[in-house]
Amino acid sequence: MNAYREGRSNLCAADFNVIDRWSWNPNITVAIEQFLTVSGWNLVKGLAQRYQRYFPTLLPRQYSPAQYSFRHTDRQRTQATVRAFADGLFGENMYQIVNIPQPPIPDHLLRPHDDCPLYDQASNTEVVRGQWQNSVEFQTTLTQINDKLGLVGGQRLSARQMRTMWEICQFYQLWYADVDAPFCGAISPFNNLRLEYFEDIDSYYTEGYGLNPVRLAENMNCPLMQDLLGFLTSTNPAEENVRIYSAHQTSFMLF
Repeated sequence: MNAYREGRSNLCAADFNVIDRWSWNPNITVAIEQFLTVSGWNLVKGLAQRYQRYFPTLLPRQYSPAQYSFRHTDRQRTQATVRAFADGLFGENMYQIVNIPQPPIPDHLLRPHDDCPLYDQASNTEVVRGQWQNSVEFQTTLTQINDKLGLVGGQRLSARQMRTMWEICQFYQLWYADVDAPFCGAISPFNNLRLEYFEDIDSYYTEGYGLNPVRLAENMNCPLMQDLLGFLTSTNPAEENVRIYSAHQTSFMLF
């Protein structure tokens, strides 16, 4: 803010004003860092409504345990996701009448990578992330963002501080989609892609074809593949018509 007022910053007035007016929301604490947000709830609820609009005979608005089964993992956000999806299908607060069983622990169906030391060893990305952070491309991004903010000397952001600022930009834009998020104006679209590359590295080496050995991912997902194929080929008339599972990015990408 001092750099802007002293004329060293390249921020436009609108971007500066967003930062100047911003303060941290005290309701966002470490205790709820893994929780589903209100915007996330609304997104999932709308997703369920769109599915129902396209497949009305498969997804009737009247809940029946003979028609539907739901399952989530032992995280609040996946439990809340299932509830939001049920609300989208059956109406406001109707998740309360839905039978949603507690997940088993360990959950080899929806979190097969948990409790797997081999996976923990294979999915370590610290070295590759460090190589990217030390690259000319990343250091150029760090320089450009510091220059745009007008920071000099000991004021200049470290790589970790810059990524924290970028994360605040991302999450605030998701939490409050109808207003401009702080700090986004300091990051060009191209530099945003460079910062996203940290997530790309993680995804490739922990959930994608960079995972070594790749056979590990194939074997971990046998229970879920068997569940899927068994459900699709079943002729049991007593079985439900719809199974709705709420899991995690890692589980889904590995699958």
